[in-house]
Amino acid sequence: MQAEQPSKQRSCKFDSLHPATDGYPLALLPIGNKPLLTYQLDYLERNSISKIIVVIEKRFMAKLDKYFNSYYRPLNQTTEIELVAISDEEESGNVLKMIKDRITVRRKESHLF
Repeated sequence: MQAEQPSKQRSCKFDSLHPATDGYPLALLPIGNKPLLTYQLDYLERNSISKIIVVIEKRFMAKLDKYFNSYYRPLNQTTEIELVAISDEEESGNVLKMIKDRITVRRKESHLF
């Protein structure tokens, strides 16, 4: 199975990349002059994922909006990227419950991200 809408990347208080991520989401940490999230989104698009959900803590939403409005350009014009803001204290399992109705699975391959 291949997840049609993968994605969750969180920065947490106990992040081992402190102080590089102080006030900055891990997803936007520059690696090779590109934010980490860019590599993930490009990979998903190159592998025919057309609907992507990006979950981010509310406190970083403005930074992620800026990233999508001024930096990131999808490789494919039909790619849909949905941003979902969560409270800073939300656990992974709760986040998946919150977005479960938005997740679809395409059953062409037995591949799950």
